[in-house]
Amino acid sequence: MVMAPARTPVVPREEAPNPLRQLRPKSAQFVTCPGCRHGGTTVIAKEWLSRRTYVACMAVVAVLTPITAGTILFVLPLVLHPQAVTHSCRRCGLRLAIATGAEGELRYTVPMDVDDEHFIPAPDDWRPHLARLPGGMRVARSPLGAPPEISEREMKACDTRFVKSRPLRRLRLLADDTMDHVVRCLLDDDKNGGDGGGGDAEVLYEIHASGVRALNSPDAPDAHIKVQMRSPPAEDVVAVGLPPYTKETTDATHEPSASSRAHVFTQACRYQLFASEKRKYSSVMFLSDASGHGETAYINRVHARYRAFFWAGKPIWRWHSSQGALLWMSRRYRDAEMAAIDTRLCLIDDYDRLLAVVDGWDGLSLLCAADDAFTQNTQRPSIPGVKSSTITLYADLDAQLLGEVLGSLCVLAVQVRRVTAEFKKENEERQRNTRQIK
Repeated sequence: MVMAPARTPVVPREEAPNPLRQLRPKSAQFVTCPGCRHGGTTVIAKEWLSRRTYVACMAVVAVLTPITAGTILFVLPLVLHPQAVTHSCRRCGLRLAIATGAEGELRYTVPMDVDDEHFIPAPDDWRPHLARLPGGMRVARSPLGAPPEISEREMKACDTRFVKSRPLRRLRLLADDTMDHVVRCLLDDDKNGGDGGGGDAEVLYEIHASGVRALNSPDAPDAHIKVQMRSPPAEDVVAVGLPPYTKETTDATHEPSASSRAHVFTQACRYQLFASEKRKYSSVMFLSDASGHGETAYINRVHARYRAFFWAGKPIWRWHSSQGALLWMSRRYRDAEMAAIDTRLCLIDDYDRLLAVVDGWDGLSLLCAADDAFTQNTQRPSIPGVKSSTITLYADLDAQLLGEVLGSLCVLAVQVRRVTAEFKKENEERQRNTRQIK
């Protein structure tokens, strides 16, 4: 949701009804696509448990087998049920919703937006064989533009959906072990010694957080995360053909001088997180307008009943960037250079096209403690005294959008930490109550 430019406090309004939220994980259902406006049965892709988790669950079932048949009949559906189901439009490939197969708070649906502001007219030459309605064909806003044609077989392939995607660039997030500290983003190049930020690597972004630690305290002020991006290179550097820093350098003879490296950082975006109980799972991204005298607010509303979006075991969060909605989701995937399927935190657009992947969360130490349950070990050697994470880019993102992506990742980390602490506290209270009853 986008609001008019303003510097006044923004309050997320109540969530509007969305018919796509009724989609469930059991089977395909008949809906009208908000993009191409085609009515039809959805195409579903099922994501199953990883092989290791499946074997562990089946081992539990084997242990319980001698007990009762009723126990087995209860456990087996949980093991054999898909972890999540993606509903897509059979005609244009738009992801309509993701529905989980869990129970309780972990059973939810993440739907596509249906409001007109999230769509743009499709190009005249986009899939001309599709019949146009009187209102014209629409596509969802995306940094990747209108999607290419995709077959139904490809839509159903969940684990191998990105098998043709190739990494374009890797970025490194570096931070120390303290909260409310600066996180720096650098190019992760082998020519920098393979240390993820050593040598002469330049800082591309700085992420500053304030008030994160106190968010769960009573009457705490709202927290803010600001993403500062490096200013563009000087005109003389651009003139010799130096490509943007998110691309590979094609001419090694034109290295920027020491003076051109003295860049000024400007604000790419800022995020506001709320301390109040009613709005604590929502956030707002602010972008300064061209004049610098106003801001445009992009509201990312999450109702309290959907706090499980930020569950550490499988985080999922659909948020609004300036170029369209994007989705952070922990999912099994494999790209063109991987030998096997792995589970990573992926960033995808509304047509399930891959933009970025995060290899570990322990580099975001300003947002989460290194020993939290959702942290992972990085595959690269760590720098003494510094925590690090790697972000692999699969799409050519401009500097502004990349700043928004980095900020959204930080917001997600904060919310996962908050919800993880809540679940832990509630579980401890239930255990205490159970012991008192006994």
